[in-house]
Amino acid sequence: MAVELGVVEQRYRAVLEVLDEGVPVTVVARRYGVARQTVHEWLARYANGGGLANRSPRPLACPHQTSAVVEAQAGIARFCGSLAVPGKRAPGCVGASASARGVS
Repeated sequence: MAVELGVVEQRYRAVLEVLDEGVPVTVVARRYGVARQTVHEWLARYANGGGLANRSPRPLACPHQTSAVVEAQAGIARFCGSLAVPGKRAPGCVGASASARGVS
């Protein structure tokens, strides 16, 4: 009875075929049905100690993302703007005058 290997095990065997047995990358790529660049990626990930499992395409960081502080300030500004009477600021909102907040 043949046992089907998982994705990680197949990649591990492909890497070992190249490193231990000296099989050319192009032959291994053809045997596993992937591009030779993919086998090179597996070799690099294996050499760096990374896993051979599928990786999320989602980036680890987004440098141009708006910070949480700015998002919160914008939310407060929208909320206060929805409460405001034209020409006056809503009581309790940032920038409201002391008299509008009920402070004398």
